[in-house]
Amino acid sequence: MKGNNLLGIIQSGVLSLSDDARTRLGLKDGDSFEIVLPHEDYLVIKKKNAGSKGKIALLGELGALSISDLFSILNITQKGGVLHIFSEDIKKSIYFRRGEIVFASSNLTEERLGHVLYRTGKITQEQLKKAESEVDSKTRFGGILLKNKFITPKDLWWGIKYQLEEIIFSIFSITSGAYIFIDGDFLPPDLTRLSLNTQNLLMEGLKRMDEWNVIKDIIPSNNILIGIGDEPITVELTPTLQKIISCIEGRASVGEVIKKAQLGEFNTYKLLYQLVKARVLKVVEKEEKPTVEDGTKRLSSAIEKYNHLYSFIVQRIHEEVPDFKLSDSLPAFFDDLTDKQKRIFNKVKIDKNGMLTTEHIMHNIDKIKLVESEKLSKIAGFAELMLSQYLLEGLNEFLNFHIFLARNILPETKGEELAREVRKMQQSVYNK
Repeated sequence: MKGNNLLGIIQSGVLSLSDDARTRLGLKDGDSFEIVLPHEDYLVIKKKNAGSKGKIALLGELGALSISDLFSILNITQKGGVLHIFSEDIKKSIYFRRGEIVFASSNLTEERLGHVLYRTGKITQEQLKKAESEVDSKTRFGGILLKNKFITPKDLWWGIKYQLEEIIFSIFSITSGAYIFIDGDFLPPDLTRLSLNTQNLLMEGLKRMDEWNVIKDIIPSNNILIGIGDEPITVELTPTLQKIISCIEGRASVGEVIKKAQLGEFNTYKLLYQLVKARVLKVVEKEEKPTVEDGTKRLSSAIEKYNHLYSFIVQRIHEEVPDFKLSDSLPAFFDDLTDKQKRIFNKVKIDKNGMLTTEHIMHNIDKIKLVESEKLSKIAGFAELMLSQYLLEGLNEFLNFHIFLARNILPETKGEELAREVRKMQQSVYNK
């Protein structure tokens, strides 16, 4: 929450709040509090007799720990409870069970289930309004949609999962605010729980941040108009790309295409970007910005940043185990890569500090571009983004492999401390 009017003031030894603060915090006359954490600079209080089923396990300000740090800690320690994120007037909550995410909620109207289903074209605006008018304390929104046959069970299930993932991914863009994790079980027993892989969501969230920066430089918002390109289509289009094109009759806003295509917001943006760069589609009434950063330099920069992390880990291992040889463990890593990643890392040499040869990787990437020169990705100028995805996945896997080795070689406390430190450093790879 923001605004100085929320701050308490001391009057005759009594802590008081303004009427505005009391209203926004839902406080009533007679509410009493107890101090949880006294500190010369901080004061943490909670309502007495609040009936809380859990205890505070983590508390702090974003920045000291990143979202990825928090998710990793809760996943590794297999915690169960709710992580609340506060940033100005925004509140988002992520529920964990044994370290895995099972539910998420947000106080933003646009992230409510009904608005998500409307934006993605699963229900109409009239159906949304009717369902909202029938909601009460005894009936769930999804149940109303099914009762009125506004949506199929399959689409409702998709919508619930999509809503949770979008809330979670949106949290990665929050850089300031506070968090609190309360240990315990806070979900009603009848609530639909989804078991989402926390590590996969963590990696996807970080990857999306990187891709959004590229896509939104060309297509910055849902209000941008997209039209059919001026040049003949000379590339082979997949059924999914054809579906996107069919959603545009002359011209259409990005928001309209999202509703018609029903592929989700991020996927639609990504496909529109690909088609615009291929000149199959065009951005209407908006001058396309030139590419500021050369794609090759961008990929090389990513490798160099990860090399710094690899070297940092290996150096720490050598301090404890001077005769440690990374080369003895490398086959186990390279055997598990995908075919695309194996092509990127083909015959790449690794020095004694665990660092990859940047020049060799870039040579492999150039060969992949040449082989696929007739495909849409090359013509669209989308190759860097696609190869960046494969590259970052491989670099991340190699980082996870280094951390795995460190945890098994170093004493337990030192291994966990190193893992947390590296994850914090890793955040800079995506923020720069």
